[in-house]
Amino acid sequence: MKKILIPIYLNHHNCDAIDYAVKFFKREVCEFYFLNTYNYNVQGLNAIQLLQADEDWFERPKLESQKRLGRLIKKYSYNSRNKNHSFNATSECTGLISGIKKNITELAIDIVVVSCKDKLNRDVNMYCKNTSLIIDEIRACPILIMPKATKQKRNPVFALVSDFKSEISEEEIESWYEIVKLSNGSLKIVVSNSMNEMTNQQISNQTKVCYYLRTLTNSSVVVDYLNTTSDIKEFANTHSNHIISLIDKKPDFLRKYGLGHSTITNLGPLSSSPLIALHQ
Repeated sequence: MKKILIPIYLNHHNCDAIDYAVKFFKREVCEFYFLNTYNYNVQGLNAIQLLQADEDWFERPKLESQKRLGRLIKKYSYNSRNKNHSFNATSECTGLISGIKKNITELAIDIVVVSCKDKLNRDVNMYCKNTSLIIDEIRACPILIMPKATKQKRNPVFALVSDFKSEISEEEIESWYEIVKLSNGSLKIVVSNSMNEMTNQQISNQTKVCYYLRTLTNSSVVVDYLNTTSDIKEFANTHSNHIISLIDKKPDFLRKYGLGHSTITNLGPLSSSPLIALHQ
């Protein structure tokens, strides 16, 4: 059974992430958890005003959160024809990242599904704030990120994209392959580096991944090559039936202190291809 966590934002209609996840995991026994986090808007209030705030002022965000989540649970529980799917909701007064981390741990979440449709910046190379935070901060499980124009694909091709400068563990490969099997998809390796410019270490790391995937699939593995990491977006745009999978490397010193972003965040959203963020 898979446990899927979907953050819900009350300031926009983000049922797309839920709809996509329900179809994506249609063959799997799943528990879906809708999470909404909220805080009290105390900006501009002084200490006396805060003390004088009545009970309704404190209850309002909580009630609004529970009301919206209740509607979603009713909608999907009533409309779902998949007996293997169940829907749950959690409303918490906390920060977005804190709430996600807490629920991943307590519920043993397998994957987080997010949509960046709500506030995608006019600059198509940037994620909205919430999505960027999730990509940068959530590392305990894979993250499935849906761009604005995502459409469900039949038998998609899962492309594991890497420059293979670092070794990919068998555990990471198995975690990714489990997702591939759930949607009855095929797989390929995409090297974000020119074949002629690969070092011996890169070649060795790539060979290990291909060999291990062959043992899992009992079939050969297709390998494509790109010239640079910047070509990933163009590859995604010209391969509409692909789901791109990228590995987020361990945060360096600057990123740990909030002075940088992951390579996935820096790449920005793809125009129509879902992206799966894996983690070293």
